Amino acid sequence: MKKNVRKEYLAKRKQFTTTEINAWSLKIADIFLNSEFIQHQTFHVFLSMPKFNEVNTQYIIDELLRQGKDVVVPKMDGKQLLSCPYTNETKLVENSWGIMEPESNQEVSQDKIDVVIVPMLISDAKGNRIGYGGGFYDRFLSSLDEKTKFVGVNFFESVKEDIPREEFDVLLDYLITPNDIYKFDK
Repeated sequence: MKKNVRKEYLAKRKQFTTTEINAWSLKIADIFLNSEFIQHQTFHVFLSMPKFNEVNTQYIIDELLRQGKDVVVPKMDGKQLLSCPYTNETKLVENSWGIMEPESNQEVSQDKIDVVIVPMLISDAKGNRIGYGGGFYDRFLSSLDEKTKFVGVNFFESVKEDIPREEFDVLLDYLITPNDIYKFDK
């Protein structure tokens, strides 16, 4: 089921125009930046992949940096994700998956991360999410402190049908869409 749902939402997202993506991404950023999350200090934020029409997280990153917050971004290390510091001067390189990531391997301690903005394709009403299928974020999220908030950002509302949950899947705490913010009960 996950494979079919993943394919369906990748196809739906491919239909979006750049104008739609930017407008919706700005709405998502506005909701996030005006939420309770902004009281925190350290944010792990994925760097968007335009070829997949993802939510443009650069709007969030830029404002967090402007406010003096600490931003870390993912870097792949085998099957794990490192959390590397990010500033406007960070040199980025494209990895073998076509994802931009810091050139440096400098890492921020995971216990400092307060909020993780999680990439995704779709979630259900319980916070189960479908990503790209590599399990990178599930492994990463499961290694973090229980105080850390996991926030999915998506153009789509949650689906009503339950997404099958496997033992290694990690639930989201929140979902932000262009229309609202949703809290999931764990």
